[in-house]
Amino acid sequence: MIYGILSVILLIFLLKIIVMKISLREINEQFENILNSDTNSLICLSSNDRDMRRFANNINKNLKTMREKSIMLENESSKLTNSVMAVSHDLRTPLTVMIGYIDLLEKEEKSKSDYVLMIKNRAEALKKLTEEFFEYSIVFSKEYKPNKENVSLGRILEESIAAFYAIIERSGIKPKINIPKENIVRNLNKDYVMRIFSNIISNAIRYGGGDLNITLDKNAKITFSNYAPNLDNVTAARLFDRFYTVENARGSTVLGLTVAKELARQMGGKISSNFDGKRLEIIVDFSGV
Repeated sequence: MIYGILSVILLIFLLKIIVMKISLREINEQFENILNSDTNSLICLSSNDRDMRRFANNINKNLKTMREKSIMLENESSKLTNSVMAVSHDLRTPLTVMIGYIDLLEKEEKSKSDYVLMIKNRAEALKKLTEEFFEYSIVFSKEYKPNKENVSLGRILEESIAAFYAIIERSGIKPKINIPKENIVRNLNKDYVMRIFSNIISNAIRYGGGDLNITLDKNAKITFSNYAPNLDNVTAARLFDRFYTVENARGSTVLGLTVAKELARQMGGKISSNFDGKRLEIIVDFSGV
C-alpha cells in the first residue's frame, strides 16, 4: 500500500519535472527568438502548469516594460537629434552673419561703425544663447537643489519688471500690472522665482505683439498675458518642450520657458499656458506651495 502511494507520488513528481523541462525549453527558445528578432510577440506555453505560466507571465511583463522603455529611448534620441540640429542652426546663424560683416570690414573703408554695430548685436545674441544653454544644463542637473525661504511674490514681481523697464520702454510696451495690496508670501527660492519671472517677461517682449498684462492673485497665481501674432495652436502647445524652435518667431529656441517650468516644478509649483488663437497666457501657479 505504502509502496503504491510512493510510486504514484514519484510518478507525479517525474511528470512535473518533465512538464517543467518542456516549459523551460519553450521559454528559452521563444525568449532567444524574441531577443534576436524585431518582434512584439510574447512567450506562450503549451503547458497548463500554474507555476510555469506564472513564470512566463512575469517574463512577458518585463518584456513589455523593456519595449516601452526602448520606444521612449528611441523617441528621446529622435528629439535629441532634432534639438541638436535646432541648436546648431541657432549657433551657426549669428556666427555666419558676424563672419560676413568682418569680411565686409576687410574690403571697405566706409561705414565701419554700422558693421561693428551689427557684429556687436550678433555677438550679444550668441552670448545670450550660450548663457541659456549653460543655465539649462545646471537647472536639469540632479545635484541642483533649491534652498527655500518665505518670499513676497509681489515684491519679486516688481523687481523683475523693474529690471526690464528700459527694454520694455524701448519696445513701446505699456504693461498693465495688477498686484494686490495684500502681501502674498510663499516658501520658495527667491532666485528661482526671479529667474522664472524674468524668463517669461523676456520671451513676451521678444515674441509678443507689443503688449503685456501681468496679474498676481491672492492664491499665488501669476498670469502673464500678451498678444502673440507669431504663434499658432501647435506651437503654443509645445512652448515648454526642450529646445523647441519657434519657427515664426525668428527661428529661436525658447529655452527660457523650459527652464522656468523646471524651476517651478522643483519648488512644488507648476506652469501652464493657454492660447485662444490671438493671446497667449502663461500661468505660474504657487497656490499649492
